[in-house]
Amino acid sequence: MVDDIIKALIDIDRKARETVQAAKDRRSEVKAAISQEKSEVHEAYLKRANEHIEKMKEHAQEEASQQQLSIDEAFRVSAAALETQFDEKKDKWVDEIICRCKQI
Repeated sequence: MVDDIIKALIDIDRKARETVQAAKDRRSEVKAAISQEKSEVHEAYLKRANEHIEKMKEHAQEEASQQQLSIDEAFRVSAAALETQFDEKKDKWVDEIICRCKQI
């Protein structure tokens, strides 16, 4: 009878150790899964962030190109206006310069 009790206690202890080991193994698996999930979430976040940055960069480049085109057009208009003014008044300016030089 004592032997039966000892055997039962040993069996209960063995089952308890197996249960504890199984729980430890499961805990390790869960920790590994959490770590993997964390890594995947981090990578997905970085990917989305980089895609967003690229879209913003492309948008900024397009905006800069449009601004450069506007600036170039404004420069062409100003240059054309100055060229026209020069063509219209160059003879008058040359005459004015000659006249002033003669007065000196």
